[in-house]
Amino acid sequence: MQQPNQFKPVKQKPTGNKWLPYALGGAVALALVCALGFVVYAVFFFNSNQPETPAAATPTVNMVSFVTPTPADRQPAQAQTVPDEATSMPTEAAPTASPQNTAEPTIPPPVETQPTEPPAPVQPTGLAPMASPDYGIQAFLYWRSETAERDLQLINDIKFNWVKQEFPWREIEGAGKGQYDWSNTDRMMDQIDAHGLKVIARISTQPEWAGGNYPELGPPNNYQDFADFLTALSTRYKGRIDAYQIWNEPNLAREWGERPPSPAEYTALLKISYQALKAVDPQAWVITA
Repeated sequence: MQQPNQFKPVKQKPTGNKWLPYALGGAVALALVCALGFVVYAVFFFNSNQPETPAAATPTVNMVSFVTPTPADRQPAQAQTVPDEATSMPTEAAPTASPQNTAEPTIPPPVETQPTEPPAPVQPTGLAPMASPDYGIQAFLYWRSETAERDLQLINDIKFNWVKQEFPWREIEGAGKGQYDWSNTDRMMDQIDAHGLKVIARISTQPEWAGGNYPELGPPNNYQDFADFLTALSTRYKGRIDAYQIWNEPNLAREWGERPPSPAEYTALLKISYQALKAVDPQAWVITA
């Protein structure tokens, strides 16, 4: 007996995207709504929100008629003005022509200026004359006269006008307070004067009896001892020494008794030195180290 066929065919699922027609339809509907909304906005709102542009004001033109006066009537012609249509705008009068001056302008002759000589440099009153610029050089003239003569001639050769020379306190007054040896300084000053140079005397190096942590270089224990030495020095060479430099390098411990440099102490030394020198030679310069 033949069995019945129990095979049931499987239904195939339809292919394709079912949502595509709905998406296209929705897009078309949205586009129609937007277009309709734009038309409504353009008709009812767009024109009413725009500010009205005022009409351009009609420019006013003023015409002026120049009439040549006749012998019978010398009154000047009146300007004829076109009525102003735009009453809201102010009326501007046209410039009135002025008669032309036909005369040649008078040009003054050029002023001839004579070149003037530059003024001479002003020299300090009562002090050693100094050019601007002026030059000097440190030299060591104290010990040997032949070396001093050579160096002074070299200074003349390079056209310098000043020489700075140390006047060692411990060499001049080293034997004791008030005991001076001027032999080297007299010879040295004679050589400097013979070469026509101006002098800056550098004063430092205290003697043993003055303290100051001798043999190190340092200010004396009593600043008045230094002032007394300056009084003796300036009295002997008044008018020959042009400037005095007080100490050499007080900003270094090695020249301040191996102690920390002290601006206050150096200022006190400078002050008493200035007073002593000016009391003897008011024309001398006192300069800092």
